[in-house]
Amino acid sequence: MAKSTEFYWTLAEPPEAKKIEISSPGLFSVHMERAFPQGFPITLTEADLNTLHGMAATWSDVSIPPYVLLINNIKKYKKIIVYMKPRDEY
Repeated sequence: MAKSTEFYWTLAEPPEAKKIEISSPGLFSVHMERAFPQGFPITLTEADLNTLHGMAATWSDVSIPPYVLLINNIKKYKKIIVYMKPRDEY
């Protein structure tokens, strides 16, 4: 996992991507792929809230867990997709 990878979440319908600010993208990627082994892109629904709450509770960085953003948006939109794309290199 390249340190220059960015992660985004999007509404399932209609698509509208929003960037996820993550201080540890490698850790986030590993956690998401372990919890959701189908890999990226990952479709998340209300059925995944318990898993995400558990992941948020174990986030070891001092920043707000990125899972909280995902939880809040699933509650609002019912279904989101998390995907990643390489950051543009300058």
